[in-house]
Amino acid sequence: MTSRSAESHPDDHLLPWLHVKPEHQHGYHPTMLRMEARRGAGQGPGAVGKLLLSAWLRELRELNAVVLYDPDTPDGFYLVPRLAQDGQGMVRRPVPPYPTE
Repeated sequence: MTSRSAESHPDDHLLPWLHVKPEHQHGYHPTMLRMEARRGAGQGPGAVGKLLLSAWLRELRELNAVVLYDPDTPDGFYLVPRLAQDGQGMVRRPVPPYPTE
């Protein structure tokens, strides 16, 4: 698994998972999340990337969905129906395996 360093990355809010298996890192949904994070940071994608990102964002809205990461599944990243806990974000935040204070 790949781990993030302690330093902050521009895509931390859209890719909040600390460990993503190498076989899941370059799938469609994490790629779109990184592209959206770069766009939000002022580093927009090229023309083709803009079309792909626009279509993906439209799909999220139309499905009222968020991205979920489950490392124990073949694809890792999935679109799932939005729950109240997801707010207006694009991802289902990971739940720590331990209580937080």
